[in-house]
Amino acid sequence: SVEPSTLHEEITRYQFFLQVKRDILHGRLLCTFNDLVELGAYIVQADIGDYEEEDHGENYVSEFRIVPKQSDKLEKKIAETHKMLTGQVPAVAEKNFLGAVKGLDMYGVD
Repeated sequence: SVEPSTLHEEITRYQFFLQVKRDILHGRLLCTFNDLVELGAYIVQADIGDYEEEDHGENYVSEFRIVPKQSDKLEKKIAETHKMLTGQVPAVAEKNFLGAVKGLDMYGVD
């Protein structure tokens, strides 16, 4: 399987990020709750950047579809983790997302 975090072309890495994100949303890549918290935080960071209370409010994660059946508990944990990613630009968040994905048990298994 591909070593996603070593893809050199940013557009290739971005397309791969989108594909894996879609696989998670459609249930093709199974993840634990803790994996979803980490991956969800990277998705949010890549999309909106740093958390800004006046811009994002309290339930901002609910605007993102990360998994088919998304709970309030998951969204709260993603928000907590996202707030710790301050300073990561989107390309870095995407690269970290892909780095985390390669450690998943089901990554690269059809």
